[in-house]
Amino acid sequence: MTLICIVFAAWMTIQNIDQSLSRRNAEVVQAAPPEAESTQVVLNPTKTPFLPFRFPTSITVPRQPTKVMLPAPTAIPDEIIVPPQNEPDPALAFPPDSYIIDNVVSHPQWYTLDCEARSAVDWAAFFGVSIDENTFLGAMPHSDNPDLGFVGRYDGVQGQLPPNSYGVHADPVANLLNQFGVSARSGKGFSWNDLRSEIASGRPVIVWVIYGTVPGNPIQYQDSQGNITTVAYYEHTAILYGYTPDRVFISDNGQYYERPVNVFLASWGALGNMAIMAGN
Repeated sequence: MTLICIVFAAWMTIQNIDQSLSRRNAEVVQAAPPEAESTQVVLNPTKTPFLPFRFPTSITVPRQPTKVMLPAPTAIPDEIIVPPQNEPDPALAFPPDSYIIDNVVSHPQWYTLDCEARSAVDWAAFFGVSIDENTFLGAMPHSDNPDLGFVGRYDGVQGQLPPNSYGVHADPVANLLNQFGVSARSGKGFSWNDLRSEIASGRPVIVWVIYGTVPGNPIQYQDSQGNITTVAYYEHTAILYGYTPDRVFISDNGQYYERPVNVFLASWGALGNMAIMAGN
């Protein structure tokens, strides 16, 4: 009878332990509610000021080494020659996925259509060259073709096309910047990688977009001399100073804002991916 009691007591103890473990497991599962998996945290990056993001190159985890038989050690020679090492190609890590330039200052425009001059003098100030905006405007050539000079009046109505008051494209602005002592190069057909590489080198870029950096439509225009160029309603300029994989950071008319990369590219593409970068 005593043996039966001992066996019964042991069986009851095991049952109690199993029930205790079951309750403990149930508590662990309930500690993470299902809705936690679907919760998305949206981070809105601080708009100003921005500190540079310098991301390291991607890290490749090496495979586990295989076992090899090593030869017996030999005597160390008097002169040790270190063979050339296989350095990683820096081009593979450049430009980085994200980069933001600090201290890009933006001021409001003086007139309705002086965005190009405002962007130019703000951009020059970043490189340490101070230019008065009115002086810059006074030296700007005029034309009915924005590729050759400013079209119309600085205080004209926004959103028009040449030969009405419109603005000016990149080449005349870059030429004038060089005359004021700021090394600048202009062009169309730049790529998104060109912009990222320039910004990752610590140099902001003047870009030709649609006002507000929203998508626009290119329009073919023929000037009085028969030259054909591409124009767009609400042509505008801004300074691009940073990017991440899915956002760009823009200074424009005294303001700082962000746009999704695809929205920016659609706006920038309306005028043929036109920009001014540092250097000749």
